[in-house]
Parts: sequence; C-alpha cells; structure tokens
Amino acid sequence: MKQTLFFNGAAARSLLLCASITAISQSSGQDGVIGGGITAQNLAQRAMILVRDQITEATGRESGTTWATQPGAVSVFSSTGRPRSLYKLYSAPQMVASSVEELSGDVPGDWDVQPGRNVDLNAPVAGGGGGGLYFPIADPRADAEGFSYEAAVSGVVPGRRDDARLPMPVTWLYVLADGNEGYLDRNNRFVGSVTPTEDNPIVGRYGFWTDDNTSRINVNTASEGVYWDTPRVNTEEDRAYGRFQPALGEYQRYPGHPAKVSMSSVLFPDRRYRLPGTASQLGLLSLDETKAIWKAARGISDGGSEGGTKVIDIEITTSIAPAPEAIMPYRDAMQVAAGLPTEAAERVAKGRFFLTTESRSADANLHGYPRLSTWPISDTSRPSNVSNRSPFDHAIAAVSTIDNSQYFVQREDAYSRHHEFYGSSAGRNASVYDYLQAMTDAPVPGFGSSFGAKYGAGRFDDRDQILAQSLGYIRGTNLFDGSNRRWHYTVGGNGKNADRVTGHGQINPFCLCGGSADHDHRWYNERLQPSLGMGRMIGLSEIAVMLVVRAETKLPDEDGNVAFLGDLEDLAKFDLWDAATNQPLPGKKLVQMGILVEAFAPAHGFTYLQPLNGISIGSGDGNADFDLPQTFTLNGKTLKRGRVNDKEYPWATKTSVRRPKDWIAWGGYGGVRLFERMITFEPVVVAADSEGIEFGGATQNDTPK
Repeated sequence: MKQTLFFNGAAARSLLLCASITAISQSSGQDGVIGGGITAQNLAQRAMILVRDQITEATGRESGTTWATQPGAVSVFSSTGRPRSLYKLYSAPQMVASSVEELSGDVPGDWDVQPGRNVDLNAPVAGGGGGGLYFPIADPRADAEGFSYEAAVSGVVPGRRDDARLPMPVTWLYVLADGNEGYLDRNNRFVGSVTPTEDNPIVGRYGFWTDDNTSRINVNTASEGVYWDTPRVNTEEDRAYGRFQPALGEYQRYPGHPAKVSMSSVLFPDRRYRLPGTASQLGLLSLDETKAIWKAARGISDGGSEGGTKVIDIEITTSIAPAPEAIMPYRDAMQVAAGLPTEAAERVAKGRFFLTTESRSADANLHGYPRLSTWPISDTSRPSNVSNRSPFDHAIAAVSTIDNSQYFVQREDAYSRHHEFYGSSAGRNASVYDYLQAMTDAPVPGFGSSFGAKYGAGRFDDRDQILAQSLGYIRGTNLFDGSNRRWHYTVGGNGKNADRVTGHGQINPFCLCGGSADHDHRWYNERLQPSLGMGRMIGLSEIAVMLVVRAETKLPDEDGNVAFLGDLEDLAKFDLWDAATNQPLPGKKLVQMGILVEAFAPAHGFTYLQPLNGISIGSGDGNADFDLPQTFTLNGKTLKRGRVNDKEYPWATKTSVRRPKDWIAWGGYGGVRLFERMITFEPVVVAADSEGIEFGGATQNDTPK
C-alpha cells in the first residue's frame, strides 16, 4: 500500500438520503492519488455511496416498522417499539447490527495498538483553533449544556484542559485494485469476498463516521428565544410573559418559531435570559449578552420589545426584521463567532460539534406520509378569491402541496358550518379529514396500536371528534391577518376599531354531519350528535337557576285579615286576590325562576372576540314547539316561557353589543356580563308552607317526533 487516507463524514442532509463530506486529510502522497488509479476522491465517493445505501435500506422499511436517525446510525424499530436493527453510518466490519450490545465489538479494547485495523477520526491536530488544537469531530474541552463523556474505551481522557481526549475509533475498510473491499481481523488477516493477490493488491483504505445535522443547532435559524404568551392565570409570572407584546418580525418571541431555539446552550451554557418577574433554575443571561446573540443570528432584530422590556408601537405595521434579500446565510458555523463576546466566541470554536448551518430533514409522519400544515389558507378554487392570499400564504401553500394534493386547511366563510368543510375547494377539507382518519386507523409504527384504537374509531367514539376539533383549531389560526388588507376571514375590515365590530373573531364550528343531515333528530339523542369542529364561539361554563319570591300571602290573623308581601298587580294577575273578601288568598307564594348563564370562550388567542350569540329556552324536538312540556315543573306547577318580544319574561338573551371594558377578549372566562339579560319564566303559585322547591322535567319532549 502506497499511502493511507481517512476522512470524517458529516451527513448534513442524512434524512434526505445524502451524506456530505466535511474534511479530507492525507497522511502522505501527492494529489491524492493512491494506487491502481484510485484517488482520494474515489474513496470519499465510496463512503458517500455506502452511507446513502445504508440510509436507503433503513428508511425503506417493511410495513409496521419505523426508523429514527441519530449521529452515526439509523435505528429501525418493530411495530411494538422494540429495536429491530441498527444501520451503522460509520465504517465497521458488519454494517448492520440487531442490538445496541453488538456495537461494542466495533471498538476492541486494544484498538489504539492496532493501527492497521482502526483509526481515530477525532485525533487532534496541532495548529487548529481553540487553544492550538483542532479536533475533527467533537472537542472534548467543550462545555455545552448536556455534553459529557466517560472513559468507556481506551484513550479517553475526560476534562476541559488541553490534555483531554475523546477518541472516535472506526474500522479501516481496505480497497483492492478490482474494487472489492474488506477489513483486517484481530490477527491482521484480510477478511473479504476476494483475497488480495499480487495482481489484485490493496490500493487504499478509508474510514468514516456520519453525523446527523438535524441533532444540531442551526446557526442560520436559531437565535435566543424570549417567551411570550397570553396570561392563563393571574400570577406575576404569567403577567410578565404577556406584559410586552412582540413587534412584527420579532421572531425570537414568536411561539414555535425556529428563532426561539436558544444558542446560549452552547455560547453561554447553563444561563438564560429571563423576563423580569419570572424565575428559572438556570443562571441569568444579561440583556446585553442576549442582544449580542440576536445581532449574530441571521434575520433577527434586537429592536421591538427588546426581550419583553418595552412597549411597542402597535401602529407600526412593517416588520422590524431584516429584509430576506439582505440576509446572508452562514456557510460555516464558525462565522457566528464574529461580533460575539470573547467568552462566547471561544465556545464556538470548541462547540462546532453542536452547531450547523444546514438541518433540513424529511417532513413525514411515522407512516411515511406528508404532515398536515397548521397554517390555514384562503380557498382559491374560485378565481375571485386568488387575491385573498398573502405572499406568506402562497409560500406555505407551495411547501404544503405534494403531487397536486393540498395538505392544509382551506377557508372562505367563518360562518359556514357545512359548505366550508364539504363544498369549498372541491371538498378538500373533507378529504384531509378522511386522510387523517386513515392515518389514525393505521397502527403506529413502533407502538403497535393505532390512535383510533386508543380513543375509539367508531362513528360515535372520540377519535372523530378529536380530528374535527384539530381541524377546527387550525381553521382559527391567524384569524385576523392585519398585513393582508385585501381580505379578512372574520368580519371587521381594516379600521382601527375593526375588533369591536359585532361578530369579529368568531367562527362557526365545522359540522361533520354530511352536509344534509336532519339535525333536529340528531341532537335529540346525544349518541347521534355529529362530530363538531372547535370553532370560536361563546359557550357556557356554568348555568345558575335563580328563584325569587315575588309575592307571599300570610295565614289569616285572629281577625281574619291576610297580610301579604309583594305587588298588588302580581296578586291580581296570578289569581292570588280574592275579590269576594277583597284580600289575598292566604298561605301562598308567587315564585319566579330565572336562568343566569356564564360565558366562556375555550378558543384562546388572537384576535379579539366580539361575540354575536343568542341563547334561548328551547321546547320540543329541535325547538319546534312554542309551549314547554307540561312535565317541566316547579313544585308540580308547569313552567311557561314568555312569548316573542316579551320584555317581562324574556325567553332568550343575546350577547352585549358593547364589550365589557374590563374583559380581556382573547377568550376564556367572560362571566354573566357578556349577556344582556337573564332568561326568566312566568311565575308559579306554590304553597307557602312548602319545605323546599322541587324542579323537574325537561324542555325536550319525552319522546322524539
């Protein structure tokens, strides 16, 4: 053999079935030419092809299995979640193992004294950054959060000093002149399908290890996240989180945004910036240090609320983030060190193993099918609706469309319960629902059972309701896009007081009845109710039944006189006045029942909710009867609701036109103040000596029509 060559492989796009080479180094020779016409590039290409084939084999799984990538391997699991096989992404005698325990055989205890069999890909070289030493893969001196190691193999020297070592030994793979490969056994004998000969000698060798960049922090998308959310409870911490709203384009405060990933876990380990009034078990990262990370991050501004410390100008409708064309992506993770404080910049050099500039991966579910976008987009099936989409909507639609199939919820009319699900976009929302049913019917690879089996996939079980609510939740996302002045899904227009228009922020829930079912009969029996989407409506969290004694007549005194409390008109109106004696009938009470409803909007979030709801006392099947059933009683006396437009005994109420000034209308508890009045029934006469009040019956008919 004329020369040796080794390289360190990093799978920048391993989940996309490709491995890329990050470094090639040679121990001797010129121009990378080995023997038999094989070049260093040829050996590098061999490693890439081998890694590609390993990933293809692991991810092209049998039915009922699933896979997960990790640095150096792809693990395949059975339908019950048990490890089935492990496809190695580093050079080894056998490239597939059936258990983790088998991996120990790839690193013999005396690997460091058998240079013909093994090579340390992480051996340091002098002249690199970080204290004069360069570790090709992982610097053992790094102090990134969660990084630790122990002396599990020969040659490991734990610590943070320059004498620390973290060898990563792999097997040399030897290449013969005819292209066949093999390795050396413990006795340094060649093992392969073809034995080396004088005419077919060994002409090269290579060793490799492949990384998974999806496990790293992407310096082109991460920054330093600062939490922001609508307060859920009345505590100082919750108030602090919601006190200062982020500005448009202050991505590091957007819930779920990639910029919320914190680079401080590498740059300032065990320290985090936190809002005043909040607590953390980690050390404090100052606002100045946090701003330094924001300045180093790509596409991030340090303005706006400045980490939740300032009130923003809500009249500003332009993004504070740099324009996309002005953002220059990092090509090397080391570039992020420029402009950082010295302490953080030094950690970049030692923490390269945890940083990357590219982390794209397959966006498929466990079944290998497309995921559903959680961003709703305007229905454009009609040409007149094409302009309803914003540029951002168009971008999301493009990446969520596969083979001309849209994997996102489409919307057109917030008050539609049926057409938007079954009719709009040629019924694509219904197709998406069917797709989710199929996904949840199938056993989840790695778990052995299905979502439908857990929650019940029958017509009246919970699975369908969960899916309906999930689609309804997506439908209500980005409910009022102020940047899109051409069209708004919810009512209100573009004015400053748009959120005070009655009905603003309100959505009728999807009704998955098929679009033409007889709701009157479905709703009579709770087991026949169709699945309903979440919507965004005022619901009732509590109903209070209130009883008021409007009049009471006492028993006659010794002179035969009957005392009373109440209004004479009530006594006369409800037959409690004896015209013959010109005094009240004795021993009676005039009792009136009223219903007080408490409002609650379960769908929290943007935008403000200005409800447009009504509540009435129904009667009969589907509220078809005007009079209440005679079995609906108070102490055996039939209760009657008022007539239409009856102001004295209102049988219905509606939400107030004016929003209560002390109600934070993001949703949640609204109390009784959201409704104009109490619902009341006509008073009934009961005996004054009644020990209690007995309420019975129902407003529905006893039997359906």
